[in-house]
Amino acid sequence: MPSGRSLTKTAQRWRVRHLWLLVFGLDLSVAVLVAYRVRYTEIDWRAYMQQVHQVYVGGERDYARVRGQTGPLVYPGGFLRAYRWLQQCSRGGEHIAMAQRIFAALHALHATLHYATLAVALHDQTPTAFPLSWKLCWCTALGMASRRVMSIYVLRLFNDAVESVTMQLALLLLVYNRRSQRASPATPSPVARRRTAPHASLIVDALAALVFSLAVSIKMNALLYTPAVLLLVAAAHGLGRALILLIVVCGAVQLALGWPFLSRHPISYLRKAFELSRVFEHRWSVNYAFLPARLFTSRALAMALLSAHVAVLALAAYWVLRRARTRQRHRLLHTASGALLTLGWCHHVGILFARTLHYQFLAWSWWLLPFLCLSGAPARLRPRHRWRQLARIVLLRVTPLGIIEVVFQIYPPRPLASVALHLAHLWVLALATESALHPPPLTETSDTRRAAARK
Repeated sequence: MPSGRSLTKTAQRWRVRHLWLLVFGLDLSVAVLVAYRVRYTEIDWRAYMQQVHQVYVGGERDYARVRGQTGPLVYPGGFLRAYRWLQQCSRGGEHIAMAQRIFAALHALHATLHYATLAVALHDQTPTAFPLSWKLCWCTALGMASRRVMSIYVLRLFNDAVESVTMQLALLLLVYNRRSQRASPATPSPVARRRTAPHASLIVDALAALVFSLAVSIKMNALLYTPAVLLLVAAAHGLGRALILLIVVCGAVQLALGWPFLSRHPISYLRKAFELSRVFEHRWSVNYAFLPARLFTSRALAMALLSAHVAVLALAAYWVLRRARTRQRHRLLHTASGALLTLGWCHHVGILFARTLHYQFLAWSWWLLPFLCLSGAPARLRPRHRWRQLARIVLLRVTPLGIIEVVFQIYPPRPLASVALHLAHLWVLALATESALHPPPLTETSDTRRAAARK
């Protein structure tokens, strides 16, 4: 007959493995209710449908000539494939309610993938093999709680939502491939496991690179993850193999999706689909509303932000590569929690130095913020001081999330709100950096302790 401790572990394991059903069902119910009760707002959906119609019905292959009612087509070929499917599912784009249901399912899918990624990442910081920890619950709930993100998915139908879900799957694959399996005494470490099964690990990373490239093909903001993806894959397989893998896999995906346009008008496709020098309208900028429009559109500001972005990433890479020899720093590259922290930190630096942030950009910038804020918090709360610790956590680690959500609710963008947004982003970066410098200890399981005692 199983012991009480064994039953507790089994129940804990079942709860975490199957809680995704609750996450998906709850989020889907809320999203469908929002779509039913709140009025849909037309912004870019009809423009997307017009662009898809010109390409797939009109046969246009010159990107410079594809336009919608809100402007030219500025997204790579994956965007057209995704919205071609959405067009077919929504009766040529006219059945808005059906499109909203699909995007409600996308939001629920994203919440579920987000939960799975967190469950794998937080495995390293909790005392059970499949932890139902307070961090997992809080990060999942905070990720699902954004009103603005829900509206971007269900009420606006932006392509940011499609890209964000795709990128979340790539993050899950990268984090899962660096998971620690310390529940079994016979299970080797992540590094040893990759040495004994290098091909399996390489295949998973190749699959992650493929999904990552799909996300880039829908919207280029996924490129903000590129330095962290390269660093993680290089740490696992070597720099040469990592470069070959990413160039071949990502290049093949982009070539396949863009071939109908590259084969006829390659220059036009590359200029419009990957237009890095595009100047955005100042009136939609949430993060730089306090700047004069002339300075916002200047090349000097763009170069200054790009230089600062590259400098911070270079400094971080130098620190990681220099410190990775020690066991503590090594966790950033070879554990699930460290991998997610590295990916999130790199992405957040890109957000901090972004030339502009529009309202819909929160769809892909929000989900990892709770983890970045809470990753440095203690894995377990002391029973005697639980409420004091929770109050401290809310004040120091949840407050910046509230500020970011409130700023993205304010319309039109206001200068004071933009300043508050920058301060909140710096606050999140400081919390994530502190967690990288002083990561929480990896908690040993009882099985691991018993195995060590036998030795």
